[in-house]
Amino acid sequence: MLNLRNVEFLLALSLIVFFVGCSQENSVPGNIEGFIRDSNGNPLGGVVVLIVEGDAPFPEMAAITDEEGHFMLMSVPSGAFVVGVNDRQGSRIGQERVMVEGGMTSEMDILISTRGVYTIKTLSAECGSGDIGGFEESIVSVDKGLLKLVEYFETPTPCYEVTGNVSVVGNDIVVNLGLLPTSDICIECIGLVVGEIKVHNLEKGEYKLKVKTPKGESTKSIHVE
Repeated sequence: MLNLRNVEFLLALSLIVFFVGCSQENSVPGNIEGFIRDSNGNPLGGVVVLIVEGDAPFPEMAAITDEEGHFMLMSVPSGAFVVGVNDRQGSRIGQERVMVEGGMTSEMDILISTRGVYTIKTLSAECGSGDIGGFEESIVSVDKGLLKLVEYFETPTPCYEVTGNVSVVGNDIVVNLGLLPTSDICIECIGLVVGEIKVHNLEKGEYKLKVKTPKGESTKSIHVE
């Protein structure tokens, strides 16, 4: 027969086991995985995803989305967190709350509605023929509120990357592009550097697109469906 002291001991032992179990479960990290898309469902590649708030301590961590808008944050402590999305200039363009459970992967699908969100990336940088006459014109396409612009540059060597910024004011889109040398060991040849610019969440209508590059300026009208 159990006496009162034995009952108290068993209850205390049960509580210890319960709290140890909870502590171990909470100490197991989880993951956050998902996609960043614009309001039309187009993937947003090249944006920064990071944890900005939480009800538990969390390490500084960030990920950059790939071409499909996919990201993964690994080894996140258990708890509720706010996941923020920043453009490459560090401006916050969106955020959502997520719950992370130990040993589990929490999935997110974040839609960004900010008008004129843009990304700039270098598609390729290689030795050219020394004559890019066939690539002088920008290649422009528009689909589902997404403007894609491809620009070609002749450079002293291939070791350059495309940089710049985009502004959307009213129905005027201004794209400013430049070139920065990279730290790569370079082959001595004339370079052909190709950059891609994407501008998201454009509303329907007519726009004036002005592109400023080291080659000069160009202006054209575009129609967004």
